[in-house]
Amino acid sequence: MWELPGGGLDWGETPHTDLPREIAEEMGLKTTSIADHPSYFFTCTPEDNQLIKYAYVLYETTLESLNFTPSEECIAVDWINKENAGEFDLFPNVELFVDLFDPKRHTHKS
Repeated sequence: MWELPGGGLDWGETPHTDLPREIAEEMGLKTTSIADHPSYFFTCTPEDNQLIKYAYVLYETTLESLNFTPSEECIAVDWINKENAGEFDLFPNVELFVDLFDPKRHTHKS
């Protein structure tokens, strides 16, 4: 199934110190910048355990390149949007993020 890159913050870390480490560990990519504030904050309950609720805080990041290196945590990278999301087997939090995605929330416009 497809998941968003990232992970939980290590004790004493901030998103600006932890995100580059997570992205490097999972995808072998170097982060060159992280937005000052998150673009998204949402919660999601896993389908298999209704007693748990995860909080997702997503920051816009810039990467040095997209020369992805597979790892045990991330074996592929792809671009998912509202138009092609049905082609992917997504975790519920990714489905929710696709619904929430709004290009106006981002500083980089393509």
